Amino acid sequence: RDGVPGIYDAQGQAAKTLSQGGGVGYDFSALRPSTALVKGAMARASGPVSWMSVYNESCKQIESAGGRRGAQMGVLRVDHPDIKKFVTAKSEKGAFTQFNLSVGVTNEFLTALERGTPFELVHEAEPFDSGAAVQRADGKWVYETIDTKALWDLIMAESYDQAEPGVLFIDQANAENNLHYCEEFKATNPCAEQYLPDYGCCCLGSVNLTKFVTDPFTANAAFDYESYAEVVAVGTRMLDNVLDVTSWPL
Repeated sequence: RDGVPGIYDAQGQAAKTLSQGGGVGYDFSALRPSTALVKGAMARASGPVSWMSVYNESCKQIESAGGRRGAQMGVLRVDHPDIKKFVTAKSEKGAFTQFNLSVGVTNEFLTALERGTPFELVHEAEPFDSGAAVQRADGKWVYETIDTKALWDLIMAESYDQAEPGVLFIDQANAENNLHYCEEFKATNPCAEQYLPDYGCCCLGSVNLTKFVTDPFTANAAFDYESYAEVVAVGTRMLDNVLDVTSWPL
């Protein structure tokens, strides 16, 4: 809904982007937890980590333009009921080799962590066993109330052992977005250089800062801000032109 494609439609779109040399960042938080109800089949949902495996295998089969494998970023909000499965997803050797993983950390979680208070894992999907479940005033179901520090320690331990997951301070990123009134950040590109809205494009250029140093390695060393500002303005215009002339795969 809201213009977001279904699981297989998104996978097909990703395949097109990956085959053209691009990378894709996904927020899997909308997917039902593995203990959620699938009403049509009266069964439990697969959960986002399971579907990530499908995306991982699909990406393995695609060799993109230039002969390299595709890159993907998988994001799950810290309040998703399957967050612990997500955090430990790379504990198994060889798992999710086509993914970088990052946890979308909210201000609510950070406040609970600082105060040492419990934290609720929630989702709008109804639990399979909803007998003892509580539905909040915002319509979300509470799947579990956890020890906030224990989850944070798990994230830190996995990051130390596996070098992943990373963390994205998602609320802070949206608060600092100049276009917050018309777009929302949910994920980043695969190397986490840039937060992007849905179907946003990571179009990057680089500036060699050493070229703007005058009289280097002397007492008179300085930075030429005037020339730097001029180059950045031209470079930004160039990147805008790149976006205008690019033939988008989607």
